[in-house]
Amino acid sequence: MSVMLIVERHLHHEMGHHPGQIKSIAAFSNADDIHVVTWSGLKQFPASALPSNRREHLKVHYVLETSSALKEIADVESLTVSEAQTLARIVSESGATRDDVIVVPTASAHDLRVAITLAKTDGPKIILRIIVLRALYELSEEHRDSVRKFQLDGRIHLSCETEEMQDAARSQYNLACHCDFILPCNILPDDGVSENLRGASFRVGMLGGQRREKGSRRLRSFVRAIRTQSRKMNSPPKVTLVVQTTPKKKPMRTLITLKILLCAKILPGYPNVEMLWGAQSSKDFHSVLCGLDCVLLPYELDRYTTSGSGMIIDAVNAALPVIRTRGMAMAKCLSFGNGIEATSDDEFAKAILDMAANPAPYNAATQQARIAMHARYAKFPFCPSSEFLAPKAA
Repeated sequence: MSVMLIVERHLHHEMGHHPGQIKSIAAFSNADDIHVVTWSGLKQFPASALPSNRREHLKVHYVLETSSALKEIADVESLTVSEAQTLARIVSESGATRDDVIVVPTASAHDLRVAITLAKTDGPKIILRIIVLRALYELSEEHRDSVRKFQLDGRIHLSCETEEMQDAARSQYNLACHCDFILPCNILPDDGVSENLRGASFRVGMLGGQRREKGSRRLRSFVRAIRTQSRKMNSPPKVTLVVQTTPKKKPMRTLITLKILLCAKILPGYPNVEMLWGAQSSKDFHSVLCGLDCVLLPYELDRYTTSGSGMIIDAVNAALPVIRTRGMAMAKCLSFGNGIEATSDDEFAKAILDMAANPAPYNAATQQARIAMHARYAKFPFCPSSEFLAPKAA
């Protein structure tokens, strides 16, 4: 009997990337039993985090500290040893052996230190997916040496989801971090995709939580730039910006939300701004995404030069073109002619209007990108289930 342990501290609610990642791992794995190890304060495991046909094989362990709580703990070394011992106990109780795997889909520096301690025991191989380069930066050189040693022994495997992260880990920290673990977020390979059916208006989506690093503050500038350029066109296309925003207690995010609302109210006409208020369920998000004509990602490079974006993955899986900041990571996913790069407000506006005026060339490219993305799922560092690998025809 094969066993997989998934260690994820970030299961705070039904929506978001973290439940979706667990669902994807469970879908691709052929493990007989799945154990999810998460934070101790979670009241209920998100039902959306597993495919319905895997739930009977699931056991959840609420034993870890949250990432935010880790910042308040003075004796991190003792906590590292304690959590490693807890994981070792769960491994023993689950019956997992060296032939099984422990997967950490959102690994922090603390998770890496726990893995180093756990790797000293005779347990399963530990696969840690590095999402942000800071996780490697925050390790001491002694800990990095330990990671290298356990990598050579086959006890630890570092993964990431972008070639840019892979290159940076090697050049900056001399660590092998393999770009072999790119996960679907909200759109699984066998889900339906966008049919690219043109409506009266070309729908451009800025979805997910709006934050500074996602370029949310630029929305009003985009509206003005699109309007200015439209006036110079003989027959400008009609454009609708579909913006999802979620109320937050943080002042800066509240300010961003208010500016978006103000933009929607005082700038009527095309480009129209359509608001989606609040978090979306997985089903609703899928419906909204597949009702778009393209995805807009004006993300800032100080956060997304090496880190990937779940919205890029969802867009590619939904066969949607992407307009994104020039220099963002995941360039390989967008190398099929399935998008446009831009930097300035005027460049983003031009990209939106050009794609809206002539979307046909992007349709074949998005299908090609989708097929290439699905081929990458077969290269996971754990055994996939082959029935999830072949994408359905769009």
